[in-house]
Amino acid sequence: MANPDPLSERFEMRASKAWIARIDDWRRQQADLPPRGEAIRRLVDKALETAAATPAKPLVAGVAKSARPKPNDDDVPPKSKAAQIAALRKGR
Repeated sequence: MANPDPLSERFEMRASKAWIARIDDWRRQQADLPPRGEAIRRLVDKALETAAATPAKPLVAGVAKSARPKPNDDDVPPKSKAAQIAALRKGR
């Protein structure tokens, strides 16, 4: 039976030697030792299946809420005019 989705699109990318080494380490653990391109296809397929099974986190201005840093006291601007002046004098 013919492959319903033949490999017809060419895709090239650059990667670090360390990243390629990680791919090669993974593929050596596979029973059939797939070629590097096939190993990358399998890993991407696994990642896409996992992403499809995991509910997406809501985005706020293009950044997921969980990825945004939580403000601390230094990040919150003072409320009153006197507090703002005092903060400016302190060099904030």
